[in-house]
Amino acid sequence: MPLDRPLTSPAKTLSVPAAGAGRMAFVDALRCVAFMSVFAQHVFIDEIVRLAGSADPLVAGAFAAVDRFVRIDGAPGVFGVVLFFAISGYCITLAARRETPAQFVVRRVFRIYPLLIVALLVEVMLERIAGRATPGARALLGSATLLGDFMLVEPRLAGVEWTLRLEILFYGAMAIGLALAARLPLPGKSPPLLAPILAVSAVIALSPAFPSAMWTRGYINMFAPFLVLGASFAAFEQRRLSAVSLTVVGIVCIAVALWTQQAFRPDYARFAGYYTAAFGLFGGSWLLRDRFRGSRLVFRVSLLTYATYLFHGFLVGAIDRGLTWLVPYGSSVMVAGFSPNKLAAIAMFFAAMAALVASVEQPIIRWSKRLA
Repeated sequence: MPLDRPLTSPAKTLSVPAAGAGRMAFVDALRCVAFMSVFAQHVFIDEIVRLAGSADPLVAGAFAAVDRFVRIDGAPGVFGVVLFFAISGYCITLAARRETPAQFVVRRVFRIYPLLIVALLVEVMLERIAGRATPGARALLGSATLLGDFMLVEPRLAGVEWTLRLEILFYGAMAIGLALAARLPLPGKSPPLLAPILAVSAVIALSPAFPSAMWTRGYINMFAPFLVLGASFAAFEQRRLSAVSLTVVGIVCIAVALWTQQAFRPDYARFAGYYTAAFGLFGGSWLLRDRFRGSRLVFRVSLLTYATYLFHGFLVGAIDRGLTWLVPYGSSVMVAGFSPNKLAAIAMFFAAMAALVASVEQPIIRWSKRLA
């Protein structure tokens, strides 16, 4: 995969009400950290690189640090993608525990697909306006269903759609597990999960590269362990894993991620330390979750992460190009290293995302809860 391909995305996760507000706050805070890393890399990377080469040593040092945070030695978002998958595995496992199989499926479908389809349609519309080639029906179907890896259809939405394809596989596996548990109820307390989790990890490690081709070759094998890892923390809270078992799972999941990376994408070896760094941030924040305090700003930003993820890769640039066509001067001057048109485009983008979340995403989510 070319290293300028986007790796990360704020994969949609469910905010889970918990026994204490601290758990919600820790999830929202982590989501915002990953979100800022992803957005800065995809939208501001040219400005960050330019300012990292500033003659002012303080400016250069500060933006060199930002560059390392958002880009990780040239890999677009390894840190963010690991963090988002760990969050998602954790939150979805908590949600699954209190939902029926039907509720779980219906709510995940209505959280993921409506906004995804809107984003795909907007991207195609902008491609038509720009006179670029638009995808055929097969490519759109693969992206709209998130089954494109089985159809060897390249991910759309500036490439970041691939993360949702992995999310959907995880949701499907979770739904199957819930259905089996409902049909085969076990007496007494819930059974421990160490053996099933280790079995799933072994399947991930020993399976052939999936997808088998495209620039995302082997991504499912490489990044699925972090969903499993996040889910294991939730299982520990539910007393279905002991502390020793959780430690074992953590070691195994990191080992599987490194093993599959070496097997399928050895060119990513220099990024391995950031897997551990992202998971370390998740694990450390989880340990301190009761110390987190809720923030209205952090909560509101966290609500925008899914819409921003879907649209930012193509829409910010489109707005910026439109503003440059209207006001060419706004792209030729710099204010503190940033063009006024770029900053205006970002402000307009976030206003659009806030409107989209309020008018489309949140009403559909509320309706899905009434439906199931």
